Amino acid sequence: MSSTASRRPTRSITDPRPASNRSDRRERRDRRALLAGAAVVAALGLAGCASGGGTSADGSAASAAPGSSSPSPTASASAPAPSPDPQDPDAPAGQCADDELKVAVTEDAGGAAAGSIGYRVSFTNTGSAACELRGYPGVSVVGHGDGTQLGEPAERPGASGPAIEAVDIPVGQSVAASMTVVNLGSDGGALGCATEQGDGWRVYPPHSFAAVFVPDAGVAACDDSQVWMHLTAPVAAR
Repeated sequence: MSSTASRRPTRSITDPRPASNRSDRRERRDRRALLAGAAVVAALGLAGCASGGGTSADGSAASAAPGSSSPSPTASASAPAPSPDPQDPDAPAGQCADDELKVAVTEDAGGAAAGSIGYRVSFTNTGSAACELRGYPGVSVVGHGDGTQLGEPAERPGASGPAIEAVDIPVGQSVAASMTVVNLGSDGGALGCATEQGDGWRVYPPHSFAAVFVPDAGVAACDDSQVWMHLTAPVAAR
């Protein structure tokens, strides 16, 4: 027997499959890995949606608690009653309601001195119960077809004027305040002011904030800062 042992021929270990097959297997493994990753991402996204979270417009996460919802508005039990029209605190307790007064401005023959015209500013109670007025009305001339005040309003007497008392007005009865107006004519009368034709009178009942328009196509106004109308007596039975 020979001292040198017989050896098996050495065989190189090589993959008998073509290289193209090995490349296909790697591509399939890569695709499976990508698909698995996409499935994980999708599952996480669905979990986020289920938890009520979202994304704000700037990309930050919205802070909504799971299962929470915005509270619905609670309706008030009842609407508050509308406030009454504002009234002068000095008005008498039984002050006549504005919508229950008929207002008129009429000439009072013999109620003024020469160069002036006398007027009665009257208030008739058209309501269903007696009511009261006290003091002086507010009077001005308006024009331009839109209620623009022309000139100065009627001036009230100061503390030296007649005493002021509340006057009771039965249903259907009237009271009146007295007023004198400079007879302006066409040349401004004794005042010599420029005149402007008015549409009528704007009258505020005593202690009222609601004006009444009384049409009078014949009324004129002194179109400057001079006072040509003077209230001379408060409302009273006349």
